[in-house]
Formats: sequence, C-alpha cells, structure tokens
Amino acid sequence: MKILPTIALGAYMLFNSAFAQTVKTETDIQGTESRKGIASQRIEAKIPNFLQIGELYAKTDIKKKLAQTDTVDNVLTIGLNNIISNDDIVVNTQVNNWGNLNGKDFTYANIFAKTKGETKFAGMIGRGIGPGLPRDFIYGSVEDLAIVEGVKGMFDMQVFSYAPLFEKSRKDLHAIAAFYNDHYALILGKQATAQHIMVGVDGFPDFGYFGWQKYDGETGAWIGRHRFSFGEADEKFYNPSFQKWVARELINPNFYPPHLGPFHTRGKKITAGIEFNGDKKGTLMRLLVGMMTKNIGSFGIGPETYWTKNESTTGMRLGYYNGFKVGDFAIGVEANASVRADIKPAYDGFVTVNYAPE
Repeated sequence: MKILPTIALGAYMLFNSAFAQTVKTETDIQGTESRKGIASQRIEAKIPNFLQIGELYAKTDIKKKLAQTDTVDNVLTIGLNNIISNDDIVVNTQVNNWGNLNGKDFTYANIFAKTKGETKFAGMIGRGIGPGLPRDFIYGSVEDLAIVEGVKGMFDMQVFSYAPLFEKSRKDLHAIAAFYNDHYALILGKQATAQHIMVGVDGFPDFGYFGWQKYDGETGAWIGRHRFSFGEADEKFYNPSFQKWVARELINPNFYPPHLGPFHTRGKKITAGIEFNGDKKGTLMRLLVGMMTKNIGSFGIGPETYWTKNESTTGMRLGYYNGFKVGDFAIGVEANASVRADIKPAYDGFVTVNYAPE
C-alpha cells in the first residue's frame, strides 16, 4: 500500500511533463552505523494555471524506516493556489494525507487566505479526519505591521487541537513574534513544548549573520545553528524575509520540514559555522569554516566534539556542495562526513533536482 502515493504522483508528473511545467525532487541520504540508505524521497510537481483556476500542485514525502527507532509517516499533498487572487486577497486550499495507507492515516484539509497591501493579514482553518476524534487547527497572522519608525513586526499564532476545537482536549500552541528592518531581525517562537530564538544581521554586502537556538523543555533536547559570512554574503539568506520564512517552516506545524542547505554556500568568500546538538545524554558541537570556488563548488571543514558527563571525543567534519545545470534541469549535490574515534565514519547527503523548462 505504501506504493500508492508514488503511483498517484507519478501519473500526475507524466501529465505535468506533457504540459512542460515544473518538477522538483529532494533525496535525503543517510550513512551512519545504524541508519544506511535513502531516508526520504520528496517529489513535487506544479501546473501554474490548471484549467484557468489556479496553480495546482502535488507533493509527496516517501520515507524509509532505516532503524527500529524510526517513526515513518508518508505524506501526500494536493493543493490549489490562487483560486482567488486579486489586488486585495489571495486564497489557497490544500489536502494532506499523513500515514501509510494502513487504516491509521489522518487526512487534513485546510483553506488559507491572505490580504495584500502594506500590512498583511492571514488566516487558515482546517480539520483532520482519521481514527478517533477529528482534529482541528486554526491560524492567524499579521505581517509588516509598523511597530516604531523603521521597525516592523510579524505575529503568528496557530492552535492545533487533538479533538474538535471547542471540545476539551490536548491543544498545542505555536506562536511567532518577529521584529525586523532592513539590517536586523529578532524572532521569538513557541512550538508546542519547544522555545525558539533567531537573530539576523542582514543587508550588508560584506557581512552576514543568522543564528537559531531551540530548546525542548519536555525532552531536554536543544539545537543551535549559527552562520557568519565575510565577503559577498548571500543576500537571499541574510534577509529578514527569508528568516521569517524559516521561522514559520520550523515552528508552525509542517508536513515537510525544510532542508536549509550547507553553511558554506552562504558567502562567496569565507563563511564560518557553529553547530550544537544536545540532549540529556550528551552534546555534539562543530566549529566549521568554508569557502566557495568558481568552478568546483564549495567546501567546509572543522572539528567536531561529542561530550557526555564522563568523557569527550573530538573528530573532523567535512562538507562539499556543488550546483550545476544540465539543459532544463538544475541539480544540487551536498555530501558530508563525520570522523570520530567513538563512531564509525558517518556520511549524509542531500540531492535536489529541479526541472523547469524555459
């Protein structure tokens, strides 16, 4: 039964290709001692003006259980954007199937609307149907709201209920407060039991910084990612609009968590990265430096250390990325390796293919 989402999307892609539209794939590859193989295969296809109604798209994420501890829930999405689109408002709708087509799936449907203008308001309402009670969710947002002169704000809130919205049940709150201008961004977020903080230094040609910290009070897990670019910083990455998008993708409920790409592609000269992954067992820290070349891609290298209460081990982290075009295909290849004395060499990779005929 797991193959059915693939068949459905494959048929859609054939239809899509016949009309020369866009197709995108993402492949997540793992190579640790306990997890080897393709962990996730995403495919997305779009028809921009389907039957003169709007942009029709289909997307799927097919996961493979590489270890006994993995939780595998495949996703299939069908959506229609711009079913209403004018100078004042845009309306989209979407249906997501979450599960393995084994009678335990949940199917979520929602409708989303957003106003246009200097200050933007958005709202969404949806319901999930599956075993047990229906699950409801509701979302509201205001963006580019003038706070003080030269500073704008964005405020998001979403409530996910494990039963109909107004019945007594567990409810997860997701909220974002962002303050930004052309050069700086501060973003605070709450994701169910986790807290987030993001800081950006943006819009400078020769320097950029973006940092993100997350702490989950329920599990004790925490994550840190910090990027510093010196010389020709990537203006798309060091940008409040992109950082607000990152916050929404990471904090709001998301069927397709984003892959943000390797740190060493964020500046055309020198980029430094500091990464933390921690839990109650121990903490992994990486100190990385990278650079881009004109013809053979970008490289990253640096020490990584894993420590617990009783011991620590230091090794090396290596990374490589290259993007290139073949006809109407844009291809990106990312490869990373970690070498430490306490583990066998570990590898991971990420491959993207975008088909967009000119």
